[in-house]
Amino acid sequence: MLGVAIVGWFAASALPILAKSCLLFGNSHPATTYNGREFAQEKRGMLAELDIVIFLKSDHDAERTAERVFGALGSGCRTTTSDTGDTYYEASGLGFRAELTDYDPYVEYQSLSSFNYELDIFSLFWCVDLDAISLEESLSEYFARHLAFELNMETASEVVLDTTEEVERLRVRVFRRNPQYRLDQAPTTPKVYIVEEHEREVPFDQDEYGEADGEDEDDAEEDLSVEEGQSPL
Repeated sequence: MLGVAIVGWFAASALPILAKSCLLFGNSHPATTYNGREFAQEKRGMLAELDIVIFLKSDHDAERTAERVFGALGSGCRTTTSDTGDTYYEASGLGFRAELTDYDPYVEYQSLSSFNYELDIFSLFWCVDLDAISLEESLSEYFARHLAFELNMETASEVVLDTTEEVERLRVRVFRRNPQYRLDQAPTTPKVYIVEEHEREVPFDQDEYGEADGEDEDDAEEDLSVEEGQSPL
């Protein structure tokens, strides 16, 4: 009887740990995504990869947009079809992989409704000693500024500022190429401006449209808009 009790206790204690280990060392992101933050909430506290999210405003179709975006990043791309029949574009190299998909603004909120594509960039390596929030913030701004300048395309980044047990606080920044920039200008001249900035809190029990049950999204979002041409970083 004692042996049976010990086996029962071990199964009850070990199975949750084994399940968490599978999440940590397995592929924590599916083949497709329409919003990386949907999965970031599941990974916080047991992060398996960095997730850098860039939103793009493009006048071209998906194929041409993918060619331009991955070309600007120095990479070719391939077309992939998911199990659900959705088509997206992906590339990999230098320790990262990336997916370009159509962006559904209703997944997030109205401030990003004018953007029609989403670029998710994932790291192939993760270590517990790395600062996920700091790295995602820096890399998101780098890629958003780089694509805004090279493609003369409006871009936006979304980063996690901090999390609690109840909410995740996010910041969205919109970037635009400096229209007055010239090659003969001083290197201190900014190539890209921040034209909008928003912060908002997202409850972990939010519904599929990005709103908590019974809560008006406008109440959770703080508008920190920056007028065009003002205070470039």
